[in-house]
Amino acid sequence: MRTVSGIEVTTVSTTAQFPVGGVFSVAQPGTDLPPSVWRYVKCVTTALAAGDLASYLLTTDGLGKSHVLKSLATAGHKASIAGVAQHAIALLSYGFIQIGGVGVVKVAGTPAVGIGLVDSGTTGVAAAAADVTKGIIGMNMVVGNSGAAVTCIITLEQ
Repeated sequence: MRTVSGIEVTTVSTTAQFPVGGVFSVAQPGTDLPPSVWRYVKCVTTALAAGDLASYLLTTDGLGKSHVLKSLATAGHKASIAGVAQHAIALLSYGFIQIGGVGVVKVAGTPAVGIGLVDSGTTGVAAAAADVTKGIIGMNMVVGNSGAAVTCIITLEQ
């Protein structure tokens, strides 16, 4: 069970159960895996599914760092990616997205093992890093299957 201050990281609620925007680390006891790092957010404009890249909502009121939507259909820089959903988060609900450690990421194409991933320009999906100037968001750990969520090391801690 992965919990943050007594809250399971898969908990989704229409009311905030934790400080929105907060970042927390969860150890992986008994393994050689790095800790999982999570950010608590509010999902706005689109629901998220497991493996979806989540982008920051661009706002002028300061809420953008804690309000997210599925990544846009235009490839963005790593700095625009807030994290990766590891479970469904309904529209206008609060939940944790992963920003570090081993998790699943939806990919386009069939990236090989050990290939860096970037935002693909397809809504919510990563791709092999042909353009590393966008910033690597993670590294693929298994051969990708286009459109599927594959196991990756996520490297979005900021």
